Amino acid sequence: MKMPSAIVLSCFIATIASFALKAQGNIEIRRVRLQQVPLVQAFDSISALYQVNFSYNARLSELNRLVSLDYEGTLSEVLRHLVAATSLDFEVVGRQVVIFPIISLPATKSAFAPTDSFFILYGKIINDQKEPLSYASVGLLHRSVSTVANADGRFMLKIPYVNSTDTLVITHLGYEPLRMRLDTLTRRELVFQLRDAPVELSPVWVRSISASSIVEQVVRNISNNYSKQNAMYSAFYREIIRDNEDYLSIIEALVDIAKAPYSGWLNDQARIFKGHRSQATKKLQAFSFKLEGGVYNAVKIDLIKEQPSFLSKEGISEYVYRLQGKIAYNERMLYVIRFEPLRRLPEMSYEGVLYVDDKTYALAGAAFSLTSWGVDYAQHLLVKKVPRKTQVKLQEANYMVFYRPFNNRWYLEYTVLELKLKAKSNTLFYNNTVTTRSELVVTNIDTTNYSRFRWNEIVRSDDILADKIDAYHDEYWEQYNIILPEEPLIEAINRLNGNQINHKTLSLWKLIFSGKSY
Repeated sequence: MKMPSAIVLSCFIATIASFALKAQGNIEIRRVRLQQVPLVQAFDSISALYQVNFSYNARLSELNRLVSLDYEGTLSEVLRHLVAATSLDFEVVGRQVVIFPIISLPATKSAFAPTDSFFILYGKIINDQKEPLSYASVGLLHRSVSTVANADGRFMLKIPYVNSTDTLVITHLGYEPLRMRLDTLTRRELVFQLRDAPVELSPVWVRSISASSIVEQVVRNISNNYSKQNAMYSAFYREIIRDNEDYLSIIEALVDIAKAPYSGWLNDQARIFKGHRSQATKKLQAFSFKLEGGVYNAVKIDLIKEQPSFLSKEGISEYVYRLQGKIAYNERMLYVIRFEPLRRLPEMSYEGVLYVDDKTYALAGAAFSLTSWGVDYAQHLLVKKVPRKTQVKLQEANYMVFYRPFNNRWYLEYTVLELKLKAKSNTLFYNNTVTTRSELVVTNIDTTNYSRFRWNEIVRSDDILADKIDAYHDEYWEQYNIILPEEPLIEAINRLNGNQINHKTLSLWKLIFSGKSY
Protein backbone atom coordinates (compact mmCIF):
# COMPACT_ATOMS: atom_id res chain seq x y z
CA MET A 1 0.00 0.00 0.00
CA LYS A 2 1.57 3.28 -1.09
CA MET A 3 1.06 6.27 1.20
CA PRO A 4 1.62 10.03 0.76
CA SER A 5 5.35 10.64 1.21
CA ALA A 6 4.80 13.10 4.07
CA ILE A 7 3.13 10.42 6.14
CA VAL A 8 4.98 7.21 5.33
CA LEU A 9 7.58 6.65 8.04
CA SER A 10 8.38 3.07 7.25
CA CYS A 11 6.62 -0.20 6.69
CA PHE A 12 6.56 -3.74 7.94
CA ILE A 13 6.06 -6.71 5.68
CA ALA A 14 4.10 -9.66 7.02
CA THR A 15 5.36 -12.92 5.58
CA ILE A 16 3.07 -15.91 6.09
CA ALA A 17 4.99 -18.96 7.30
CA SER A 18 5.38 -21.77 4.82
CA PHE A 19 6.42 -25.26 5.74
CA ALA A 20 9.60 -24.72 3.71
CA LEU A 21 10.97 -22.82 6.72
CA LYS A 22 12.75 -25.89 8.06
CA ALA A 23 16.35 -24.97 7.44
CA GLN A 24 18.22 -22.83 9.93
CA GLY A 25 20.84 -22.38 7.23
CA ASN A 26 18.15 -20.78 5.13
CA ILE A 27 18.04 -17.91 7.65
CA GLU A 28 21.76 -17.39 8.32
CA ILE A 29 23.40 -14.63 6.27
CA ARG A 30 26.91 -15.13 4.89
CA ARG A 31 29.19 -13.36 2.40
CA VAL A 32 30.01 -15.57 -0.61
CA ARG A 33 32.90 -14.63 -2.92
CA LEU A 34 33.57 -16.80 -5.96
CA GLN A 35 35.59 -15.97 -9.04
CA GLN A 36 35.30 -18.14 -12.17
CA VAL A 37 35.05 -21.52 -10.45
CA PRO A 38 33.07 -24.59 -11.59
CA LEU A 39 29.58 -24.71 -10.14
CA VAL A 40 30.36 -27.98 -8.36
CA GLN A 41 33.28 -26.25 -6.60
CA ALA A 42 30.97 -23.38 -5.66
CA PHE A 43 28.64 -25.90 -3.99
CA ASP A 44 31.59 -27.24 -1.97
CA SER A 45 32.44 -23.74 -0.75
CA ILE A 46 28.84 -23.01 0.17
CA SER A 47 28.58 -26.37 1.94
CA ALA A 48 31.42 -25.41 4.27
CA LEU A 49 30.21 -21.83 4.74
CA TYR A 50 26.57 -22.62 5.62
CA GLN A 51 27.24 -26.06 7.16
CA VAL A 52 24.91 -27.90 4.76
CA ASN A 53 25.23 -31.00 2.58
CA PHE A 54 24.56 -31.12 -1.16
CA SER A 55 22.94 -33.95 -3.14
CA TYR A 56 23.07 -34.03 -6.94
CA ASN A 57 23.76 -36.21 -9.93
CA ALA A 58 27.50 -35.88 -10.61
CA ARG A 59 26.86 -36.43 -14.33
CA LEU A 60 24.98 -33.14 -14.73
CA SER A 61 26.86 -31.13 -17.35
CA GLU A 62 25.81 -27.82 -15.73
CA LEU A 63 28.08 -28.61 -12.76
CA ASN A 64 31.11 -27.71 -14.89
CA ARG A 65 29.77 -24.26 -15.74
CA LEU A 66 32.08 -21.47 -14.49
CA VAL A 67 30.40 -19.06 -12.09
CA SER A 68 31.32 -15.87 -10.24
CA LEU A 69 29.53 -14.32 -7.29
CA ASP A 70 30.11 -11.64 -4.67
CA TYR A 71 26.95 -11.57 -2.58
CA GLU A 72 25.83 -11.44 1.05
CA GLY A 73 22.60 -13.25 1.85
CA THR A 74 20.82 -16.36 3.06
CA LEU A 75 21.55 -19.80 1.66
CA SER A 76 18.48 -19.70 -0.59
CA GLU A 77 19.33 -16.24 -1.91
CA VAL A 78 22.89 -17.27 -2.74
CA LEU A 79 21.77 -20.47 -4.48
CA ARG A 80 19.14 -18.59 -6.46
CA HIS A 81 21.82 -16.28 -7.87
CA LEU A 82 24.09 -19.21 -8.72
CA VAL A 83 21.51 -21.29 -10.61
CA ALA A 84 19.72 -18.35 -12.26
CA ALA A 85 21.49 -18.83 -15.59
CA THR A 86 21.38 -22.62 -15.51
CA SER A 87 18.72 -25.28 -16.09
CA LEU A 88 19.04 -26.36 -12.45
CA ASP A 89 16.85 -25.75 -9.41
CA PHE A 90 17.18 -26.63 -5.72
CA GLU A 91 15.27 -27.55 -2.59
CA VAL A 92 16.49 -26.96 0.97
CA VAL A 93 15.31 -29.56 3.48
CA GLY A 94 16.85 -29.15 6.91
CA ARG A 95 20.62 -29.19 6.37
CA GLN A 96 20.32 -30.95 3.05
CA VAL A 97 20.32 -29.15 -0.33
CA VAL A 98 19.00 -31.14 -3.28
CA ILE A 99 20.12 -29.92 -6.73
CA PHE A 100 18.08 -31.16 -9.68
CA PRO A 101 17.56 -30.31 -13.36
CA ILE A 102 14.41 -28.47 -14.39
CA ILE A 103 12.34 -30.75 -16.58
CA SER A 104 12.16 -29.22 -20.03
CA LEU A 105 8.74 -29.77 -21.49
CA PRO A 106 7.08 -27.89 -24.34
CA ALA A 107 5.91 -24.43 -23.36
CA THR A 108 2.23 -24.37 -22.51
CA LYS A 109 -0.49 -21.83 -22.64
CA SER A 110 -2.18 -20.79 -19.43
CA ALA A 111 -4.61 -23.12 -17.72
CA PHE A 112 -7.14 -20.35 -18.21
CA ALA A 113 -8.00 -21.19 -21.81
CA PRO A 114 -11.00 -19.22 -23.10
CA THR A 115 -14.34 -20.98 -23.15
CA ASP A 116 -16.53 -20.27 -26.15
CA SER A 117 -19.77 -20.17 -24.18
CA PHE A 118 -20.83 -20.64 -20.58
CA PHE A 119 -23.65 -19.88 -18.20
CA ILE A 120 -23.54 -18.73 -14.58
CA LEU A 121 -25.19 -20.43 -11.63
CA TYR A 122 -25.66 -18.30 -8.52
CA GLY A 123 -26.61 -19.91 -5.24
CA LYS A 124 -26.75 -19.72 -1.49
CA ILE A 125 -26.05 -22.77 0.70
CA ILE A 126 -27.82 -23.11 4.05
CA ASN A 127 -28.46 -25.77 6.71
CA ASP A 128 -31.73 -26.91 8.32
CA GLN A 129 -31.67 -23.87 10.60
CA LYS A 130 -31.45 -21.57 7.54
CA GLU A 131 -27.91 -20.59 8.54
CA PRO A 132 -25.33 -20.06 5.77
CA LEU A 133 -22.72 -22.79 5.30
CA SER A 134 -19.38 -21.08 4.79
CA TYR A 135 -16.77 -22.52 2.39
CA ALA A 136 -18.89 -25.41 1.11
CA SER A 137 -17.47 -27.16 -1.96
CA VAL A 138 -19.38 -26.64 -5.22
CA GLY A 139 -18.56 -28.45 -8.45
CA LEU A 140 -19.62 -30.79 -11.23
CA LEU A 141 -19.71 -34.54 -10.67
CA HIS A 142 -16.73 -36.30 -12.32
CA ARG A 143 -15.52 -32.94 -13.67
CA SER A 144 -12.75 -30.68 -12.50
CA VAL A 145 -14.86 -27.49 -12.61
CA SER A 146 -15.35 -26.27 -9.03
CA THR A 147 -15.30 -23.42 -6.53
CA VAL A 148 -16.12 -22.82 -2.86
CA ALA A 149 -18.86 -20.75 -1.25
CA ASN A 150 -17.84 -17.58 0.57
CA ALA A 151 -18.29 -16.84 4.29
CA ASP A 152 -21.95 -15.96 3.63
CA GLY A 153 -22.60 -19.34 1.98
CA ARG A 154 -22.99 -17.76 -1.46
CA PHE A 155 -21.32 -18.91 -4.64
CA MET A 156 -21.10 -18.28 -8.35
CA LEU A 157 -20.14 -21.11 -10.71
CA LYS A 158 -19.42 -20.49 -14.39
CA ILE A 159 -20.22 -23.65 -16.34
CA PRO A 160 -19.47 -24.37 -20.02
CA TYR A 161 -22.65 -25.03 -22.00
CA VAL A 162 -21.23 -28.40 -23.06
CA ASN A 163 -21.67 -29.46 -19.42
CA SER A 164 -25.24 -28.16 -19.10
CA THR A 165 -26.66 -31.65 -18.44
CA ASP A 166 -24.03 -32.57 -15.84
CA THR A 167 -24.71 -33.04 -12.13
CA LEU A 168 -24.03 -30.28 -9.60
CA VAL A 169 -22.50 -31.53 -6.33
CA ILE A 170 -22.42 -29.50 -3.09
CA THR A 171 -20.57 -30.87 -0.06
CA HIS A 172 -19.70 -29.67 3.43
CA LEU A 173 -18.21 -31.33 6.50
CA GLY A 174 -20.97 -32.86 8.65
CA TYR A 175 -23.69 -32.70 5.99
CA GLU A 176 -25.12 -35.05 3.41
CA PRO A 177 -23.95 -34.14 -0.11
CA LEU A 178 -26.51 -32.59 -2.42
CA ARG A 179 -26.62 -33.64 -6.08
CA MET A 180 -28.84 -32.10 -8.74
CA ARG A 181 -28.81 -32.28 -12.53
CA LEU A 182 -28.20 -28.85 -13.98
CA ASP A 183 -30.96 -29.21 -16.58
CA THR A 184 -33.56 -29.70 -13.80
CA LEU A 185 -32.82 -26.32 -12.24
CA THR A 186 -35.52 -23.84 -13.20
CA ARG A 187 -33.51 -20.76 -12.25
CA ARG A 188 -29.88 -19.72 -12.13
CA GLU A 189 -30.25 -18.19 -8.64
CA LEU A 190 -31.18 -20.77 -6.02
CA VAL A 191 -31.02 -21.71 -2.36
CA PHE A 192 -29.50 -25.13 -1.66
CA GLN A 193 -30.23 -26.66 1.73
CA LEU A 194 -27.93 -29.37 3.10
CA ARG A 195 -29.14 -31.82 5.72
CA ASP A 196 -27.19 -32.88 8.79
CA ALA A 197 -25.50 -36.26 8.44
CA PRO A 198 -25.72 -37.83 11.92
CA VAL A 199 -23.06 -40.39 12.76
CA GLU A 200 -24.39 -43.75 13.93
CA LEU A 201 -21.82 -45.51 16.08
CA SER A 202 -21.72 -49.18 15.18
CA PRO A 203 -20.19 -51.91 17.41
CA VAL A 204 -17.06 -51.69 15.26
CA TRP A 205 -16.53 -48.12 16.48
CA VAL A 206 -15.84 -49.22 20.07
CA ARG A 207 -12.71 -51.10 19.11
CA SER A 208 -9.44 -49.66 20.31
CA ILE A 209 -7.80 -47.50 17.68
CA SER A 210 -4.81 -45.21 18.05
CA ALA A 211 -5.05 -41.69 16.65
CA SER A 212 -1.30 -41.64 16.05
CA SER A 213 -1.54 -44.88 14.06
CA ILE A 214 -4.15 -43.23 11.84
CA VAL A 215 -1.78 -40.34 11.18
CA GLU A 216 0.99 -42.82 10.41
CA GLN A 217 -1.34 -44.46 7.89
CA VAL A 218 -1.95 -41.06 6.26
CA VAL A 219 1.79 -40.68 5.66
CA ARG A 220 2.19 -44.30 4.57
CA ASN A 221 -0.66 -44.11 2.03
CA ILE A 222 0.22 -40.83 0.30
CA SER A 223 1.34 -42.57 -2.89
CA ASN A 224 -1.95 -44.50 -3.04
CA ASN A 225 -4.29 -41.61 -2.29
CA TYR A 226 -2.83 -38.61 -4.10
CA SER A 227 -2.04 -37.97 -7.72
CA LYS A 228 1.09 -39.45 -9.26
CA GLN A 229 0.62 -37.31 -12.37
CA ASN A 230 1.86 -33.90 -13.34
CA ALA A 231 -1.10 -31.58 -13.73
CA MET A 232 -1.97 -27.97 -14.47
CA TYR A 233 -4.29 -26.31 -11.97
CA SER A 234 -6.17 -23.10 -12.49
CA ALA A 235 -6.87 -21.31 -9.21
CA PHE A 236 -8.34 -18.11 -7.84
CA TYR A 237 -6.41 -16.20 -5.18
CA ARG A 238 -7.59 -13.43 -2.87
CA GLU A 239 -5.47 -11.47 -0.41
CA ILE A 240 -6.79 -8.89 2.04
CA ILE A 241 -5.22 -6.65 4.68
CA ARG A 242 -7.43 -5.15 7.38
CA ASP A 243 -6.62 -2.51 9.98
CA ASN A 244 -9.13 -3.44 12.69
CA GLU A 245 -12.34 -3.38 10.63
CA ASP A 246 -11.05 -1.10 7.86
CA TYR A 247 -9.85 -2.77 4.66
CA LEU A 248 -6.49 -1.40 3.51
CA SER A 249 -5.85 -3.71 0.54
CA ILE A 250 -7.81 -6.23 -1.51
CA ILE A 251 -5.97 -8.19 -4.20
CA GLU A 252 -7.38 -10.86 -6.50
CA ALA A 253 -5.56 -12.97 -9.07
CA LEU A 254 -5.92 -15.95 -11.34
CA VAL A 255 -3.03 -18.36 -10.83
CA ASP A 256 -1.63 -21.18 -12.95
CA ILE A 257 -0.13 -23.98 -10.84
CA ALA A 258 2.19 -26.58 -12.39
CA LYS A 259 1.41 -29.35 -9.91
CA ALA A 260 4.08 -32.01 -9.52
CA PRO A 261 3.28 -35.60 -8.47
CA TYR A 262 2.79 -36.02 -4.73
CA SER A 263 5.13 -38.98 -4.62
CA GLY A 264 8.04 -37.18 -6.30
CA TRP A 265 10.67 -34.65 -5.29
CA LEU A 266 9.79 -32.05 -7.93
CA ASN A 267 8.49 -28.71 -6.62
CA ASP A 268 5.12 -27.19 -7.43
CA GLN A 269 5.31 -23.94 -9.40
CA ALA A 270 2.87 -21.04 -9.66
CA ARG A 271 2.59 -18.01 -11.90
CA ILE A 272 0.14 -15.12 -12.08
CA PHE A 273 -2.17 -15.20 -15.10
CA LYS A 274 -3.92 -11.92 -14.36
CA GLY A 275 -4.79 -9.90 -11.30
CA HIS A 276 -6.05 -6.61 -9.94
CA ARG A 277 -6.09 -4.72 -6.64
CA SER A 278 -7.76 -2.04 -4.53
CA GLN A 279 -5.80 -0.10 -1.95
CA ALA A 280 -6.55 2.69 0.52
CA THR A 281 -4.13 5.15 -1.07
CA LYS A 282 -6.07 8.22 0.13
CA LYS A 283 -6.55 7.09 3.71
CA LEU A 284 -4.02 8.42 6.23
CA GLN A 285 -2.19 5.54 7.86
CA ALA A 286 0.79 5.49 10.17
CA PHE A 287 2.40 2.59 8.31
CA SER A 288 2.34 0.91 4.98
CA PHE A 289 1.41 -2.76 5.25
CA LYS A 290 2.42 -5.24 2.57
CA LEU A 291 2.17 -9.00 2.37
CA GLU A 292 5.20 -10.88 1.12
CA GLY A 293 5.00 -14.27 -0.58
CA GLY A 294 1.21 -14.57 -0.44
CA VAL A 295 0.64 -16.71 -3.55
CA TYR A 296 3.81 -18.73 -2.94
CA ASN A 297 2.72 -19.67 0.57
CA ALA A 298 -0.91 -20.33 -0.39
CA VAL A 299 0.43 -23.04 -2.71
CA LYS A 300 3.05 -24.27 -0.22
CA ILE A 301 0.45 -24.95 2.47
CA ASP A 302 -0.37 -28.22 0.69
CA LEU A 303 0.33 -30.47 3.69
CA ILE A 304 0.73 -33.62 1.62
CA LYS A 305 3.31 -32.07 -0.69
CA GLU A 306 5.09 -29.94 1.92
CA GLN A 307 4.79 -32.23 4.95
CA PRO A 308 5.11 -30.32 8.26
CA SER A 309 6.46 -31.99 11.39
CA PHE A 310 3.05 -33.11 12.65
CA LEU A 311 2.45 -35.02 9.40
CA SER A 312 5.85 -36.60 8.79
CA LYS A 313 7.49 -39.86 9.83
CA GLU A 314 10.14 -37.99 11.77
CA GLY A 315 7.81 -35.56 13.55
CA ILE A 316 4.85 -37.70 14.63
CA SER A 317 6.62 -38.73 17.84
CA GLU A 318 6.84 -35.04 18.82
CA TYR A 319 3.04 -34.63 18.87
CA VAL A 320 0.12 -36.14 20.76
CA TYR A 321 -2.97 -37.12 18.74
CA ARG A 322 -6.48 -37.66 20.13
CA LEU A 323 -9.35 -39.25 18.24
CA GLN A 324 -12.45 -37.15 18.86
CA GLY A 325 -15.00 -38.96 16.71
CA LYS A 326 -16.19 -39.07 13.13
CA ILE A 327 -17.87 -36.66 10.76
CA ALA A 328 -19.63 -37.15 7.43
CA TYR A 329 -18.24 -35.68 4.24
CA ASN A 330 -19.25 -36.35 0.64
CA GLU A 331 -20.72 -39.80 1.39
CA ARG A 332 -17.59 -40.68 3.34
CA MET A 333 -16.77 -40.83 7.04
CA LEU A 334 -13.79 -38.91 8.33
CA TYR A 335 -11.86 -39.41 11.55
CA VAL A 336 -11.60 -36.16 13.52
CA ILE A 337 -8.15 -36.04 15.16
CA ARG A 338 -6.97 -33.23 17.41
CA PHE A 339 -3.22 -32.77 17.76
CA GLU A 340 -0.78 -30.68 19.77
CA PRO A 341 2.93 -30.84 20.63
CA LEU A 342 3.92 -33.39 23.24
CA ARG A 343 6.15 -30.76 24.82
CA ARG A 344 7.45 -27.29 24.09
CA LEU A 345 9.44 -27.52 20.87
CA PRO A 346 12.40 -25.21 20.03
CA GLU A 347 10.92 -24.49 16.59
CA MET A 348 7.70 -23.60 14.82
CA SER A 349 5.03 -25.88 16.30
CA TYR A 350 1.35 -26.30 15.54
CA GLU A 351 -1.94 -27.47 17.04
CA GLY A 352 -5.27 -28.17 15.39
CA VAL A 353 -7.57 -30.76 13.82
CA LEU A 354 -7.03 -33.31 11.03
CA TYR A 355 -9.85 -34.89 9.00
CA VAL A 356 -8.90 -38.35 7.71
CA ASP A 357 -10.93 -40.67 5.46
CA ASP A 358 -11.70 -43.80 7.50
CA LYS A 359 -11.34 -46.21 4.53
CA THR A 360 -8.35 -44.95 2.55
CA TYR A 361 -6.61 -42.90 5.27
CA ALA A 362 -6.42 -39.91 2.95
CA LEU A 363 -6.14 -36.52 4.60
CA ALA A 364 -9.29 -34.68 3.50
CA GLY A 365 -8.61 -31.47 5.38
CA ALA A 366 -6.98 -29.71 8.31
CA ALA A 367 -7.51 -26.58 10.40
CA PHE A 368 -4.55 -25.60 12.58
CA SER A 369 -2.57 -22.76 14.13
CA LEU A 370 0.83 -21.92 15.50
CA THR A 371 1.06 -22.68 19.22
CA SER A 372 1.66 -19.76 21.60
CA TRP A 373 5.41 -20.52 21.72
CA GLY A 374 5.35 -21.25 17.98
CA VAL A 375 4.09 -17.69 17.55
CA ASP A 376 7.00 -16.39 19.63
CA TYR A 377 9.47 -18.44 17.59
CA ALA A 378 7.99 -17.23 14.29
CA GLN A 379 7.94 -13.53 15.21
CA HIS A 380 11.28 -12.67 13.56
CA LEU A 381 10.48 -14.83 10.54
CA LEU A 382 7.10 -13.29 9.77
CA VAL A 383 7.47 -9.60 10.61
CA LYS A 384 10.05 -7.50 8.80
CA LYS A 385 11.09 -3.85 8.50
CA VAL A 386 9.46 -2.53 11.68
CA PRO A 387 9.65 1.28 12.07
CA ARG A 388 11.64 2.77 14.95
CA LYS A 389 9.82 3.26 18.27
CA THR A 390 7.17 0.87 17.06
CA GLN A 391 6.16 -2.54 18.31
CA VAL A 392 4.68 -5.11 15.93
CA LYS A 393 3.75 -8.32 17.70
CA LEU A 394 2.50 -11.46 15.97
CA GLN A 395 -0.60 -12.67 17.82
CA GLU A 396 -1.97 -15.54 15.72
CA ALA A 397 -1.15 -17.58 12.63
CA ASN A 398 -4.06 -19.71 11.41
CA TYR A 399 -4.25 -22.15 8.49
CA MET A 400 -6.80 -24.30 6.67
CA VAL A 401 -6.33 -26.75 3.81
CA PHE A 402 -8.86 -29.06 2.14
CA TYR A 403 -8.68 -31.70 -0.59
CA ARG A 404 -11.35 -33.06 -2.92
CA PRO A 405 -11.67 -36.53 -4.47
CA PHE A 406 -11.50 -36.65 -8.26
CA ASN A 407 -10.93 -39.72 -10.47
CA ASN A 408 -10.14 -41.92 -7.44
CA ARG A 409 -7.42 -39.57 -6.22
CA TRP A 410 -7.39 -36.60 -3.87
CA TYR A 411 -6.40 -33.16 -5.14
CA LEU A 412 -5.73 -29.85 -3.44
CA GLU A 413 -8.92 -27.78 -3.33
CA TYR A 414 -8.74 -24.85 -0.92
CA THR A 415 -6.17 -23.17 1.35
CA VAL A 416 -6.40 -20.29 3.83
CA LEU A 417 -3.60 -18.49 5.68
CA GLU A 418 -4.36 -15.78 8.22
CA LEU A 419 -2.05 -13.66 10.38
CA LYS A 420 -3.09 -11.30 13.16
CA LEU A 421 -0.56 -8.73 14.32
CA LYS A 422 -0.67 -6.00 16.95
CA ALA A 423 0.97 -2.75 15.82
CA LYS A 424 1.61 -0.12 18.49
CA SER A 425 3.40 3.23 18.46
CA ASN A 426 3.11 5.77 21.29
CA THR A 427 4.69 8.50 19.19
CA LEU A 428 2.23 7.98 16.35
CA PHE A 429 -0.78 7.31 18.61
CA TYR A 430 -1.32 4.04 16.82
CA ASN A 431 -2.58 0.88 18.53
CA ASN A 432 -4.40 -1.39 16.09
CA THR A 433 -4.75 -5.04 15.11
CA VAL A 434 -3.77 -5.79 11.52
CA THR A 435 -5.11 -8.95 9.88
CA THR A 436 -3.82 -10.44 6.64
CA ARG A 437 -5.73 -13.26 4.96
CA SER A 438 -4.80 -15.21 1.83
CA GLU A 439 -7.10 -17.82 0.30
CA LEU A 440 -6.69 -19.94 -2.80
CA VAL A 441 -9.28 -22.21 -4.44
CA VAL A 442 -8.46 -24.62 -7.28
CA THR A 443 -11.16 -24.16 -9.92
CA ASN A 444 -9.95 -26.58 -12.60
CA ILE A 445 -7.59 -29.55 -12.91
CA ASP A 446 -6.03 -30.54 -16.24
CA THR A 447 -3.95 -33.74 -16.16
CA THR A 448 -3.15 -33.51 -19.89
CA ASN A 449 -1.39 -30.15 -19.61
CA TYR A 450 1.64 -30.36 -17.36
CA SER A 451 4.45 -28.19 -18.70
CA ARG A 452 6.73 -26.39 -16.27
CA PHE A 453 7.15 -22.61 -16.20
CA ARG A 454 10.13 -20.46 -17.08
CA TRP A 455 12.25 -19.32 -14.17
CA ASN A 456 11.28 -15.66 -14.52
CA GLU A 457 7.54 -16.51 -14.51
CA ILE A 458 7.45 -18.36 -11.19
CA VAL A 459 6.17 -16.63 -8.04
CA ARG A 460 8.76 -16.46 -5.27
CA SER A 461 8.66 -16.39 -1.48
CA ASP A 462 9.70 -12.73 -1.46
CA ASP A 463 7.24 -11.52 -4.11
CA ILE A 464 4.90 -8.69 -3.10
CA LEU A 465 1.82 -9.08 -5.28
CA ALA A 466 0.62 -5.54 -4.63
CA ASP A 467 3.67 -4.22 -6.50
CA LYS A 468 3.10 -6.40 -9.56
CA ILE A 469 -0.52 -6.00 -10.64
CA ASP A 470 -2.88 -3.33 -11.89
CA ALA A 471 -5.63 -1.36 -10.19
CA TYR A 472 -9.04 -2.91 -9.63
CA HIS A 473 -11.51 -2.64 -12.48
CA ASP A 474 -14.95 -3.95 -13.33
CA GLU A 475 -16.02 -7.13 -15.16
CA TYR A 476 -12.49 -8.43 -14.82
CA TRP A 477 -12.92 -12.15 -14.54
CA GLU A 478 -14.86 -12.88 -17.73
CA GLN A 479 -15.65 -16.62 -17.81
CA TYR A 480 -13.28 -17.62 -14.99
CA ASN A 481 -14.46 -19.07 -11.68
CA ILE A 482 -13.75 -17.12 -8.49
CA ILE A 483 -14.82 -16.98 -4.85
CA LEU A 484 -17.62 -14.44 -4.50
CA PRO A 485 -16.67 -11.59 -2.15
CA GLU A 486 -18.56 -11.30 1.14
CA GLU A 487 -20.75 -8.27 1.67
CA PRO A 488 -18.13 -6.36 3.75
CA LEU A 489 -15.61 -6.96 0.96
CA ILE A 490 -18.01 -5.58 -1.64
CA GLU A 491 -18.47 -2.44 0.42
CA ALA A 492 -14.71 -2.17 0.91
CA ILE A 493 -13.95 -2.59 -2.81
CA ASN A 494 -16.49 0.08 -3.61
CA ARG A 495 -15.09 2.43 -0.97
CA LEU A 496 -11.40 1.89 -1.85
CA ASN A 497 -12.11 2.60 -5.50
CA GLY A 498 -13.92 5.84 -4.77
CA ASN A 499 -17.32 4.46 -5.80
CA GLN A 500 -16.11 4.06 -9.37
CA ILE A 501 -17.46 0.54 -9.93
CA ASN A 502 -20.16 0.86 -12.53
CA HIS A 503 -23.87 0.55 -11.85
CA LYS A 504 -24.22 -2.73 -13.72
CA THR A 505 -21.87 -4.57 -11.38
CA LEU A 506 -23.25 -2.96 -8.24
CA SER A 507 -26.74 -4.01 -9.28
CA LEU A 508 -25.54 -7.58 -9.80
CA TRP A 509 -23.89 -7.67 -6.38
CA LYS A 510 -27.00 -6.21 -4.73
CA LEU A 511 -29.08 -8.90 -6.44
CA ILE A 512 -26.77 -11.66 -5.21
CA PHE A 513 -26.49 -10.43 -1.62
CA SER A 514 -29.96 -9.03 -1.03
CA GLY A 515 -31.51 -12.48 -0.78
CA LYS A 516 -34.62 -11.25 -2.62
CA SER A 517 -33.85 -13.26 -5.74
CA TYR A 518 -33.72 -16.60 -3.93
